[in-house]
Amino acid sequence: MSAETLIWATSAAVGSGLLAGMGVGVWARRRITLLRTQIEHGEAARTAAVERSRQARQQIAQLQEELAAAKAELGKRKSEQSRRDEVARRLDEEPTMVLPRHELPSNGFADTMPLA
Repeated sequence: MSAETLIWATSAAVGSGLLAGMGVGVWARRRITLLRTQIEHGEAARTAAVERSRQARQQIAQLQEELAAAKAELGKRKSEQSRRDEVARRLDEEPTMVLPRHELPSNGFADTMPLA
């Protein structure tokens, strides 16, 4: 082999090695860019999920407070209603001094004929 052929063969080998290296570099750079994009997308999705989770926890806490307040109000109303019922029962049982109490007829309607 002549020196010129050896130089051309070495140059070709080095050139093809450089081209292959550049090709691998371009592929690796594209792959890295793709992976970074996926990671950024995943981080954005995770951040959004954390924010939604925080909002959901706040809403749950607010709803639990409202529910506790509503239960307290309901208990208060029930106790007021039971007091009203007790007073109404006592008033119904007491005799009146003005007019005697008349019970409704068995059919449930008041008598429409005066002095019958």
